[in-house]
Amino acid sequence: MEDPLLHAQTLKVGEQVGFVKRAGITLYGVVIKLNQKTASIELSTGAKWRVSYHLLFYVIEGVFDQGSLNNSSFLA
Repeated sequence: MEDPLLHAQTLKVGEQVGFVKRAGITLYGVVIKLNQKTASIELSTGAKWRVSYHLLFYVIEGVFDQGSLNNSSFLA
């Protein structure tokens, strides 16, 4: 079985990832640097975060349409 945790050996610069910060807000960005204990992530706003590998998850590319949350077929 594949290891679900991300670490420096499996993650690559340029990959899209997400993480949940302490306030429970999920942020998404791109890996710009791999450090020993953390990955440097740049958000679309230009903000940069250093995030521990165990907090990261892969993001599958897609477009989020906020209006789709009101679509009943989406909520099925």
